[in-house]
Amino acid sequence: MAEPLNPGNLLKHVVILTKHSGCLRITLADQIESVARNLHERFVVKDYQLEDILEKAKSKPEDGVSHLIDIIKRSQEHFDEFIQCLNDMGYSGLVEKLTGMYMY
Repeated sequence: MAEPLNPGNLLKHVVILTKHSGCLRITLADQIESVARNLHERFVVKDYQLEDILEKAKSKPEDGVSHLIDIIKRSQEHFDEFIQCLNDMGYSGLVEKLTGMYMY
């Protein structure tokens, strides 16, 4: 029997994104295009990644969010920009849930 994944071995931002992926999929589905474009402007999402996100979001917006989460998981810097993007877009409650703190 395989041992369960030990969250202690994962980076904190990866654990946070994994833990809250369902909430993110639901909350951001309607605004995935705006969020992805905003992150593209911040150089978190590359041109081809933006195209992939938008293509997946056409048929099922939640899949576009999942693809975006996979990209953000790659680095702490991407996660930090993601949090700032969400805060700038007015998702302060979601930011608080993800970070445990309120950002102004």
